[in-house]
Amino acid sequence: ITAVEAMQITRYKPGSFYGWHKDGSSDCLSAYNNPDNKFTHGKVRKLSMTILLNGNYQGGEFQFAHSSKLENSISTPEFKNAGSIIVFPSFMEHRVAPVTKGTRYSMVAWFLGPPFK
Repeated sequence: ITAVEAMQITRYKPGSFYGWHKDGSSDCLSAYNNPDNKFTHGKVRKLSMTILLNGNYQGGEFQFAHSSKLENSISTPEFKNAGSIIVFPSFMEHRVAPVTKGTRYSMVAWFLGPPFK
């Protein structure tokens, strides 16, 4: 890890969600091409981090997708208390399920480094 992107705060109101996605593939094809920024140029997202800033909402579960030749599944880690942190490889598929009540606040950051070989 050689750098971190600017942190981002996200607000999810009832009905809000973030669909299935990966933050990066961590290979040379996903490297940033920003010659004017020595911190990001040639780097990839290697680790993603989410910090839960509150816990007084319903729904809004953070989930991972798992796929294999035999089955697909979803896992939901214990992540409902303010101050909880999840760090995971940026190539893992994940989402935030729809919030059903209250407002969910989180802060995210992406840690960068050279592409995996």
